Amino acid sequence: MFFLPLTFAFFLHFTHTARGLDTIYDYTAKNAAGNSISLEKYRGNVVILANVASYCGYTQSNYEDFKYLEEKYYERGLRIALFPCNQFGQQEPDTLPQISTFISQTFAYEPEFFDKIHVSGPKSSDLFDFLQRDAEISWNFWKFLVNRQGVVVKILDHSKNPRDFEQQIIDLLGSEDAAKIEL
Repeated sequence: MFFLPLTFAFFLHFTHTARGLDTIYDYTAKNAAGNSISLEKYRGNVVILANVASYCGYTQSNYEDFKYLEEKYYERGLRIALFPCNQFGQQEPDTLPQISTFISQTFAYEPEFFDKIHVSGPKSSDLFDFLQRDAEISWNFWKFLVNRQGVVVKILDHSKNPRDFEQQIIDLLGSEDAAKIEL
């Protein structure tokens, strides 16, 4: 009886290792038009993925930083993918077109939005289940920095601003194989 759980744990570890690291490229998300889009589209880029809300105390600082980073590093390969979420404090009740208009008018910024999602609980998306393997999302504006190989290399919670990634972004953009994770 003792060996059964141990054998199962070994099997899970072996199958995970045999197929390699999971990456964001293994997942899809619905875009603003409701179509499933493979995150393979980000292959070769450094990506920030974040759950966002328009009526949160962190909205202004995060969108200002997203805009700053995207304007400064887009040409070098930085992409920002934002996922509106109404789970925390009901701070994203609007439709996607309303959200896009609000952000565009308020911040003169037109980020890439995906469809509204759940990031935790029984309705959570597979992508966000994957992203929060090492950190449980507890509020709006959790940010996941992903290297050019599609691997999450740093996580910032809601209390940190996107610019706190800036040095890591520079490092990741500077080398196509920077921050590789070895097994």
